[in-house]
Amino acid sequence: VYEIFKHGADQQVDYIIEKYPKRKNIITHFITGNHDHTHLKNAGYDIGRPISRERDDLIYLGINNASIFLTPNCRMDIAHPLDGAAYALSYSLQKSIEAMPVDDLPQIFVVGHHHKSIYLYTRGIHALEAGTFQAQTPWMKGKRLAAHVGGWIVTVHVNGEGMVSRFIPEWVPFPKSIKEDY
Repeated sequence: VYEIFKHGADQQVDYIIEKYPKRKNIITHFITGNHDHTHLKNAGYDIGRPISRERDDLIYLGINNASIFLTPNCRMDIAHPLDGAAYALSYSLQKSIEAMPVDDLPQIFVVGHHHKSIYLYTRGIHALEAGTFQAQTPWMKGKRLAAHVGGWIVTVHVNGEGMVSRFIPEWVPFPKSIKEDY
C-alpha cells in the first residue's frame, strides 16, 4: 500500500486515462489483472470499463484473459494469471501451455503479471512473457524478484490460410528505469 501513489479506483482510472500514451492510429486492446481486481472484490467495480468508455483508443477485452483473432485462423490469447513468480523464467509459461486442451490451442500466447521477458515455442504455440514497464518495487526487491523492463516488437507472417508461418520476436529493453516508477 505504501508503493501506491494514486489511491482508490477513481484516482487510478483518471490517471490511466490521462497518462496512457495516445498516438494517432494506435489502438491498445487490454485486459485487467490481479491488482485491478481489488476494486472488483471490494466494490464490484471493473476499472477496465470506464477507461475504455473515456478513451476510444483503449479497447477493453475483459478480466484476466482474452482471445484476439489476428486472422480467422490465427488466434492470439493474452492472459494475466493469478500465480506468483516461479523459480525458473519459463516454468509458469510452460505450465500454462501444458494445461491447454489439445483441441483449443492458440497460435500465439502472451502472458503478463510476472514482470519477466521470455520467448518460447512449444506445442505449436509462440509464447511470450510480456515483460513490464514498471520499475522494480521495494517489495519485489525484498522478494528478490527482478523486473524485466521493456517490451516486445513482434512481426508475424501468415500463410494463405491465415496461419502463422513466421514469428519474429524482438525484445526492446529499457535498462534504466525511472526512479520509483511503480
